[in-house]
Amino acid sequence: MAVVLNSKVRLVRNVRDFNFPSRISNGDAKEIIEKVESIATPLGYSSIDLKNTTSIEKLKLFEDEIITGELLKNIEFASVFLKEDSPEILVNETDHIVIQKSRNELNLETSFYEIMKLDDAFDGKINYAFDDEFGYLASNPLNSGCAMIPSVMMHLPAISYYNLTDVFKKIRAKGYKIEGINKEKKKALGNIYIISPVRTIGFTEKDYINRLNVLCASIITKELEKRQEFYLENIIELKDIVSRSYGILSNARIIDEEEMMQHFSNIFLGLELNIIKANREIDFVETIKNFKNGHIQIERGSLLDSKSRNILRANNIRKLMKEVF
Repeated sequence: MAVVLNSKVRLVRNVRDFNFPSRISNGDAKEIIEKVESIATPLGYSSIDLKNTTSIEKLKLFEDEIITGELLKNIEFASVFLKEDSPEILVNETDHIVIQKSRNELNLETSFYEIMKLDDAFDGKINYAFDDEFGYLASNPLNSGCAMIPSVMMHLPAISYYNLTDVFKKIRAKGYKIEGINKEKKKALGNIYIISPVRTIGFTEKDYINRLNVLCASIITKELEKRQEFYLENIIELKDIVSRSYGILSNARIIDEEEMMQHFSNIFLGLELNIIKANREIDFVETIKNFKNGHIQIERGSLLDSKSRNILRANNIRKLMKEVF
């Protein structure tokens, strides 16, 4: 049963003697981009000029989780370097250089290995901001030290249903954050949570990865236990939740992103517990991604108001439900 949806590793680096991006001058920012470009281009990377990309193109990069809102805020002096099947390089986001890699499985080790190979190409050619006591320096002091931030995205509908606040307390007590994917609303849309260390000072990169793997294993065990308990002890309520979501997604004429994600969370829980059956395989991450606000507009090729998005989303969902069930 799918619990882990995605894992990601971000490596933060800053250039010595330059202000952080929040206070950097355009000239210094350009110089950092040129430093990165001189190293990344021979490795097969291409840069994207964000200032001259369309709103839809930027939206696609954002929805694909390649660029971040912080990078878009600095669009006048930020850049991104891409190479197929390789880590992304963000320049002048919250920090001068962020190297990141994600995959739709719990495999932090491979992502870290790929990132460190790229970091090795930069090290020695760029004079990193480093302190003998604190390690690599970051704009957020909590991200200093090894400056490697691993995170895991998890689907936890059963833990959410049983409101197991003790699970969340234990996670935080171990020095980790557990956040919903919509940080602005402070909610776990679709019962999806992201778990990452509060700080990256005090342990090595491998230690942080190993500790997060152990923590995730315990969460997975608890989630699967609670799914079985839900099925065995509350089968009628479970079927009711799944059936209501099935009915809404199959018939709604207008639906917003938040409601869509909650109902698909219920549908996929129903699929994994054999409450309902599908005619073909369907992936949770890709499904909700295709119906998020950004991808709805990318598909249409233009920016839409909220009502138009919600109508188009409902139309597309009804088509999918007919195809799959």
